[in-house]
Amino acid sequence: MFQQRPEAVIRLYLSAQLAPKFADVMKYLAAAKKAYHIVDDAELEKVAGSGHHGGIVLLVKRKAQQKLADYLQQKGRKQDCLLALDGVGNPHKRGNTISDFFNNTVAPVL
Repeated sequence: MFQQRPEAVIRLYLSAQLAPKFADVMKYLAAAKKAYHIVDDAELEKVAGSGHHGGIVLLVKRKAQQKLADYLQQKGRKQDCLLALDGVGNPHKRGNTISDFFNNTVAPVL
């Protein structure tokens, strides 16, 4: 995520053991006057809302969503196959479905 949209990062929380691996990210955030915090696992779990954080939590700005009508009116589009997920509330099912489509080179996902 950081490589694609570094300006979208608001804050970083990470464990001390991962800090050396993310030195470049912390340097960027410091230069951009954005906060980063080296914290223990209890704080990471609190911030993430889960124990499944992998030692790092990024707070990021939501990516602007493109409207379907705008997408369909773009000129120069090739023939597409669109995946529209409506009413899929389970985040695991949503993630698996999106992953399957990306792995089979179907894009974009709405």
